[in-house]
Amino acid sequence: MPQAGAKNKENTLFYLSLVAFGEEFISLDQYVERHVANMSLAERKIVICLAVAHYYGRESINAQRFADLLELPRKMVIELEKALKPSTLNLLVRDSATNWRPLHYLISQKILEICLTGPCPGERKKRATPAQNSSRYLGADSCAHCRTRPNSHSRPRNYD
Repeated sequence: MPQAGAKNKENTLFYLSLVAFGEEFISLDQYVERHVANMSLAERKIVICLAVAHYYGRESINAQRFADLLELPRKMVIELEKALKPSTLNLLVRDSATNWRPLHYLISQKILEICLTGPCPGERKKRATPAQNSSRYLGADSCAHCRTRPNSHSRPRNYD
């Protein structure tokens, strides 16, 4: 089972190569794609949220935030190292007892590129933008390419 701590993962040839070569590290795409391909939808959502927080805000997220996605009681202590597959954990590190983030900001970037720029179901030949595909993964109800709006007949709530 992979170690969750950042120190253990930073002492690997993969991590040292990533730091040394940065964006020119040619194995990064394949590495992240291979790990993302084995994820469940819930794991993808969790990893996308962690990647957004880390890439844009350099923040980690408390594992308790993912209780609903993992279909676990909110009062239960969430241990991602037990809830996620080992291949998913290879992309992540634990910053503290409960906070998690992707191992490196370039891994965060690749997670977002891979998970949010996949082909749109309505047009397999075109690749959708991250904004268009993020609606599918993060809960919005429309896709510009497919022009689908599952709740298009519902009216907005009146908050008066």
